[in-house]
Amino acid sequence: MITGPKQTTKTVSKIEDDFITSLAESIDFSKIKSGQKVSVELNSEEHLFLLKHHQKRIISKLEYYIQNAIAKFWSVRMSESIVPTDQIKLESMLEKIADNAEKSRDTLVKQQISKLFLKGDLEWVFSVYKDVLGGVNINPAILKPISLSDIGASRIDRLVSFDCTINGMEAQQAIEDAYDTQKSGRVFVERYSKERDGSRQETYYEDFQYYWLEEDSAEYSRKKILRKIPGKAFGRFVGAFETGDKVRVTGFYRTAGGTDSKTNSSLAMDVEIEIINMQRLEDDSEIILPKQELDQFKKLADDNPEEFITKVTSSFAPHIVENQLPKLALLLSAIGSSKLQKYRTHIHVYLVGNPGTAKSEMIKSLAKIRYLAIYADAPNASARGLMYSQEDWGKRKILKAGLVVKHELLALDELDKMGTTRQELNTTMEQQIATYNKNPFNIQTPINCTIVACGNPQNGRWNDAQTLMDNLKPIESELLSRFLIVRVFKTHHTAKRLQHIIDTIQQRDTVKPIFSERKLAGLISHCRKLEPKLSAEAEKEIISFAEFFEGVEQDSDSDLPFETRQEIELIRISTAIAKFLQRERVDSVCVRLAIKFMKECLMSLGMNTEGKLVGMNLYDKAANKDDAFVSIVRKLEKDSADCSFTESELIEEMLTHEDHWKTKEAAHSYWKRFNPNLNRTSQYFEPRPGRYQKVK
Repeated sequence: MITGPKQTTKTVSKIEDDFITSLAESIDFSKIKSGQKVSVELNSEEHLFLLKHHQKRIISKLEYYIQNAIAKFWSVRMSESIVPTDQIKLESMLEKIADNAEKSRDTLVKQQISKLFLKGDLEWVFSVYKDVLGGVNINPAILKPISLSDIGASRIDRLVSFDCTINGMEAQQAIEDAYDTQKSGRVFVERYSKERDGSRQETYYEDFQYYWLEEDSAEYSRKKILRKIPGKAFGRFVGAFETGDKVRVTGFYRTAGGTDSKTNSSLAMDVEIEIINMQRLEDDSEIILPKQELDQFKKLADDNPEEFITKVTSSFAPHIVENQLPKLALLLSAIGSSKLQKYRTHIHVYLVGNPGTAKSEMIKSLAKIRYLAIYADAPNASARGLMYSQEDWGKRKILKAGLVVKHELLALDELDKMGTTRQELNTTMEQQIATYNKNPFNIQTPINCTIVACGNPQNGRWNDAQTLMDNLKPIESELLSRFLIVRVFKTHHTAKRLQHIIDTIQQRDTVKPIFSERKLAGLISHCRKLEPKLSAEAEKEIISFAEFFEGVEQDSDSDLPFETRQEIELIRISTAIAKFLQRERVDSVCVRLAIKFMKECLMSLGMNTEGKLVGMNLYDKAANKDDAFVSIVRKLEKDSADCSFTESELIEEMLTHEDHWKTKEAAHSYWKRFNPNLNRTSQYFEPRPGRYQKVK
């Protein structure tokens, strides 16, 4: 029983009847067709009482309430049509009503309703409207959601509600649900008594499954360890949710344990949630910009595409000076390309550079503004664990989803220190599939995750005397082929870098970004949903540029081929730029910007991109004059104690390459292109008067 606001006692049956009546009167069931679902809101103390009373049976009860409400609705409709409204006919029928009853049309309608039920004329409702219950919304006013961490011993066997993320699950199982008994017919398991009900004649089973529930990530701001707890789900909730789903769980906080029979002392008991309801939650963490702000971005992009891209990249991670190229690579990665049929749309990026070049800070900053992105430390992870892992809970095994399953972008720091398991990411990145094959699980899950990573060169410093492949070790060439690789440099203007750091600390206007972090996040969220198509002019630009890749000279056993993969990468980047500029089609402007960007990426790795040929062999054969010059500089720096050289040393060495420089005048003229005293944008600088060095 329950005591209402006016202190009148109601039985469970009365509460149920009132609930059925309210459903029949508030919903127009004439519009509900067979197969349609009816959602229910529980919003009163009486509804809360029903939740507590029926516990895990509440879903089947709600299904029953709706079916009865439909039957009641149609019984009223049918009875209203049967009982005449004509006064003469009505009076003859009223005379037949018993003297102790009110002689009115309403009484006749009620009598007709009773006849319909007694004759079984409404049994069709229960066969036509099977599985009619849709969502169940429990109003927070009657059961306020709390933090999972706030659920403690004082709430044992009490009804609780909390928001969480499904972090894993156990394999689906079956559990005894009810028995057909000798004396009492069908009896639920929890109510069965052999003495009262007699022996069991038949057993009925129900699906059940354990979900691994993790505290809402919003709690991370006040707690560094998020609580996890298993939740036991039954019936309709089994197999209905995926790992990574954000849900509101309503259920009873239960114990699983007992008493030590030898000492009669209490044992520590595990706890779990007996789930009676689960609702998917809309993720409100994605920033959606209003149309007016998006239109402003679009106008800037249309007016001057290159200037717009520069402004956006400058606003990204503004505390990091310069580094426009790696910043743009990360932003394009966050946006991704349009759908490319059988080819992946993900632009995976690997930033490589010496320590102190802000690589980690850049990928951390990207994880902050990209929806469903997360940062992780690669040395403390394994490729297999990034996909799935098992966790024991008592005698059960819970399958937990890894970061690539739950997120759309993974920022991996120090990939070079991850260990040999990182090569298992190869298939995951290309095929977008996460696999786990370990008893009792055998899973292959489609995913949607871009990986951006960073790492140091071999031995911690980039060595121009080594080949590209040697510098990128220990990362395997097969894995590298999945990435767009960008080398990150530290600005050699120490005073400028230090001033930028001080200005950032002092929060001066000189380092204030043009676009806020919120606007960047909203822009990326909008752009990544666009699907521009290749225009005819873009196709011609891409095909004509294919010759650029055909010119790459490599040994036949090259481990990092810049061929078909790079051509497809050009299409990905072209479409990503079109999305960045909010264009409906990928035009020639987008392709040219993509070509310029890709050339700069290759140049950052030491490749010459002038002319038709990419003149650097991955295994260090000087293919043209520019490559020969780079090789000379490497040799001079390697032979020097301070890694620098004089102009006379350089010219003398250049003259030994007669096929490129036949005279001193030719050598001096070529050096003028790189002399930092004559070229402010040179990659060379003068550490002390008369000696030169290449920027590392």
